[in-house]
Amino acid sequence: KGPYQPLPSEDLASWAPQTSDVEGIKAFMKRMLEL
Repeated sequence: KGPYQPLPSEDLASWAPQTSDVEGIKAFMKRMLEL
């Protein structure tokens, strides 16, 4: 245990697609690689 409070998983990357949204993840990764 450290001094930091673990964040709820929904707060880690609200801008990223849900892990269950496979098509969303593919489109998201494609967009990120184009930047």
